[in-house]
Amino acid sequence: MIIVGCDFHTRFQQIAMLEPTTGELIERRLEHENGEAEKFYATLPAPARVGIEATISAQWFERMLHRHQHELWVGDAAEIRAMRVRKQKTDSRDALHILDLLLTNRFPQIWIPSTAERDVRQLVRHRHKLVRFRTSAMNQLHALAIGQGLCRKQKLWSKVGRMELENLLLDPWANRRRQDFARTTRSAQPWDRGPGPGGDEGSAKPSGSGKAPARTGSGAGDRIGLCVDDRADQSFPEKQESGELFRF
Repeated sequence: MIIVGCDFHTRFQQIAMLEPTTGELIERRLEHENGEAEKFYATLPAPARVGIEATISAQWFERMLHRHQHELWVGDAAEIRAMRVRKQKTDSRDALHILDLLLTNRFPQIWIPSTAERDVRQLVRHRHKLVRFRTSAMNQLHALAIGQGLCRKQKLWSKVGRMELENLLLDPWANRRRQDFARTTRSAQPWDRGPGPGGDEGSAKPSGSGKAPARTGSGAGDRIGLCVDDRADQSFPEKQESGELFRF
């Protein structure tokens, strides 16, 4: 099996490997955007083992190696750095160091999640961002209300409190901020349950009782679910019926 030590970067990679027949050391710099790396691994006899540090996300590189029947090992960057004798750091020395660890069975390989697990992590990360966006917008609306003498704390988000917030007389740009923040709260308001992995919309439907899923906790962020409201792109007219602007 061919062993490749790879110092991976976003735009290029520096590799070091031993030629299988002669044992000659080969060092190359492979560019990513022009397809040079793709061509190299396509012509490399399979299976080959490629070792990189756990530094940046390289899902495309992992998929490409899998497509050409090569094996990717990801190593702990801190341990790899600690095992380096010379502290002078260059791309060529990093690739040679990773190659040496692979050849001497000292490479600190770590576990990497599967593609499905990483996709679920994207869902969790997306939900967390929506929580922060919506909470930030609601805090700005709360500050606008306090500036106009309307202090309701959590009651500001009740039906009566939203009507009071909507009916506040504001200057033109303050009113624009109120509309924009109201739009943000709606665009970052997902459902509690979204489509399943196969895109089945049925999983987003309520249960047979017809009631929405129970929500726990308190605060603005606790009411965030997992799917973005598709009504987010609707524009807000300057005049709406009472309670429509802050309906979320």
